[in-house]
Amino acid sequence: MTRYQSELSDSKLELKVDRVTKLFGSVTALYEVSFEAERGEFVTVLGPSGSGKTSLLRCIAGVETPNAGTIEIGGKVVFSKRDGIEIPPEQRSVGMVYQSYALWPHMTVFDNVAYPLRVRGVKAQITERVEKVLGMLNMAPMMQRYPYQLSGGEQQRVAFARALVYDPRILLLDEPFSNLDTPLRERLRDQLKMIQQETGVTTVYVTHHRIEASSISDEIVVFSRGRISAQGSPASLLEHPPNAFVASFLGGLLVLDGVVRRTLDGAILETRVGKLKLTDDSRAVDGQAVEVYVRPSLTRLVPENGRVNRLQGAVVGVTREVDLLEYHVAVAEQMIRVPHALSSGWMPAIKESVFLETLPSAWILAEKRPSNSVES
Repeated sequence: MTRYQSELSDSKLELKVDRVTKLFGSVTALYEVSFEAERGEFVTVLGPSGSGKTSLLRCIAGVETPNAGTIEIGGKVVFSKRDGIEIPPEQRSVGMVYQSYALWPHMTVFDNVAYPLRVRGVKAQITERVEKVLGMLNMAPMMQRYPYQLSGGEQQRVAFARALVYDPRILLLDEPFSNLDTPLRERLRDQLKMIQQETGVTTVYVTHHRIEASSISDEIVVFSRGRISAQGSPASLLEHPPNAFVASFLGGLLVLDGVVRRTLDGAILETRVGKLKLTDDSRAVDGQAVEVYVRPSLTRLVPENGRVNRLQGAVVGVTREVDLLEYHVAVAEQMIRVPHALSSGWMPAIKESVFLETLPSAWILAEKRPSNSVES
């Protein structure tokens, strides 16, 4: 049982970020960002490049100073603009892993991992603690090697060990797998999750990779232009995306604008690439402007148009995995990936016009939001 699992506290809250704003000159990197993480929780901050994810991490770590807001770690205020509090990074009980690993090239693996203990004045059990954390990461046999003697994946494990060795309350990870190839990234991602569960350390993980976010997170905080667009469990955000940005960026869904038309035969949603027949229980009214989110995984490619429930697109690429093809299809200036079985007997060519046959079970109908909304 770890310190996180055994310590007694009236609150499970380990991290609280309250209305944090960060400016770089005239650029607003973060605007009134607020979220919380409970002890032992794995929270992923997901967003495109330039959305403010890394700035948030650096503010939590204490290497950037916010212009406004409050940050609490373990119930202790480590930053408050209003109260003039700013605890230095080394006193925040935070471990951070950078995208570049940031290992000391002149130090062995052992000394790199021991470094945080030494700068904090820890003298007892250094060898034992370093060997333990390296053992967890299968790196104990390499403790006398130097960084240049290690592969990228091994260097990443050393960076993890260094961040964990002094038992921090919070582990901050800034796109730690972005420099690795896909198979290695997936293996290290799984190993990270196992270690996080074993140690119980509260983790805030920054990425732009939606599959990583949905596969390892307890909670996802979706960023767009320095603000939080949505937050919730992976299942809740994927099954019920609250806005078009989350539907597209996290869910990989096709987002279309449409107008409802009521007819004697029921309700039709008219979009620029085709018509969708709404279900009888739809509450949409005639003339209403709406958004529809279509799940590509629940559609199929067909060569010809139909009266309804077929959306027009064009093939721009294709990848193959064993007996399944994945077609890259451009629809309404968006790129989606549609699975297509080799057994279908029809293989559309690049640039060929195709149609996506879809059913209401593949759609999510949403109220049309203003185009200047932060979620857009």
